Amino acid sequence: MIFRYSKALQRTKPNISACQYGFKGVIQKKDQSYVLYMTDQNQLEDTLMALGILTKEKVRKLARQWKLGMADKSEEQEICFIPNNDYREYLQKHLLQVTKPRPTLNQEGKVLGEHKGILHYAIGQRKGIGMAWGRASYVVGISGEKNDTIVGEEEDLYADKLIAGEVNYIDRERLDEPIEVRVKIRYEAKEPEATLIPEEEDRVQVKFGRPRRAIVPGQAAVLYRKDSVVGGRNALQCHKSLN
Repeated sequence: MIFRYSKALQRTKPNISACQYGFKGVIQKKDQSYVLYMTDQNQLEDTLMALGILTKEKVRKLARQWKLGMADKSEEQEICFIPNNDYREYLQKHLLQVTKPRPTLNQEGKVLGEHKGILHYAIGQRKGIGMAWGRASYVVGISGEKNDTIVGEEEDLYADKLIAGEVNYIDRERLDEPIEVRVKIRYEAKEPEATLIPEEEDRVQVKFGRPRRAIVPGQAAVLYRKDSVVGGRNALQCHKSLN
């Protein structure tokens, strides 16, 4: 496998010979190391991260030197299999249920109106949700099962911890005690400090130093210690209690 803008190193740890580690690439803005949280030691051993130690300028220089046709090709950030980068049109053709109008609810389950299909909404969205109830309202939840949207106030978007199950660890076999980590929830988001706490049934609690905005179940929580990927998993629950 090849990952751009990430790198792998091999180190020896007690009880784990020649442990493979995933690290951030030298171009922090283009870092893709977050995808490594899903890998295991066998996969990392056979993974080539050819550009992890190179800058974009160095890669282009080498491509010209080797007379490769893509040396001056513009960068592409669109989803490669989505025509014209129009993901809404793609979903309308392939996932019809997300286009259907369904109720918009408050957090108590009261129907406040009707939305035009959940593909048009994202957690934290304020504009274009079609609600006017005397104060600013935000999408605070989306039910993929029922295709309902849930609205609330901005404070309802914040959580100070999340629960994840069966975390995939790269740098260890299991977590026996709390450790300090940084957590990436979204590709371009900053990585806030948090404490990773083991719980029963192979679950862990990620306790943030301060509440974070728009964390939702299903999002991948990728764990770092400095530039090394500890591991990660999708969030199962998010809690807004600040106790």
